[in-house]
Amino acid sequence: MPTTYRSAVSLKSVRKILGVYPFSMSALTVPAAAHNGTTTGFLWWAMPAAAGAGRHARLRRLSLTFGNTSTTATLTSPRVLLGRFTFTGLPSGTQVNPSVRLTGDTAPQAQLFSTSATWAVTLVDVFAVAGAWTALVPAELTGVGVGPTCVTEFRPDFEDDFLDISLSEGFVLYLADAGSGATRILGVSGAWDEYISTDTTETSIILPDDSGNVGKLTLVVSST
Repeated sequence: MPTTYRSAVSLKSVRKILGVYPFSMSALTVPAAAHNGTTTGFLWWAMPAAAGAGRHARLRRLSLTFGNTSTTATLTSPRVLLGRFTFTGLPSGTQVNPSVRLTGDTAPQAQLFSTSATWAVTLVDVFAVAGAWTALVPAELTGVGVGPTCVTEFRPDFEDDFLDISLSEGFVLYLADAGSGATRILGVSGAWDEYISTDTTETSIILPDDSGNVGKLTLVVSST
């Protein structure tokens, strides 16, 4: 009679997570004029070339909270886009320092800015059409006493949907369309992680038979 095996599979990721970095920014003004995404925008998140070969960062979540500081009605709903860019030079501007999820996580190498200064940013996505993610600034009828807070989130269910950057890449959050006045405000918070790619992925398959004997088969597969 053949032996029946029951299997249990254990997977080891090709990514070694170095740390997770939550962040929160000061309240930002939603302007009446559109941003250009290179020198004007809400935030720039970038990985400097000096971070070292093989280092990546992934945007895990991004939360946008919209509000209003005036009783003036704002009847437009301009787009807020998140899109990829490349750059030369050193990232510069007003830097926002993140926290760490866990004491002992390595210091982040990716950098977050609320203004863009002397570096040369080149947009990759066709921003006039679409970015990696889009939100709408809510129209608010505050002139008649209605001004609700609105929250929009980028929060993927699966890690393969996180937005990934490598050296000399980044993402910018910016206002793609002209709006109404400058009375609306935006609160931004989120989190990113950083990782390095390992050379291989290891899969261990445990095979106990009906008599309790256990065998282990280990498969090593190159990440390339």
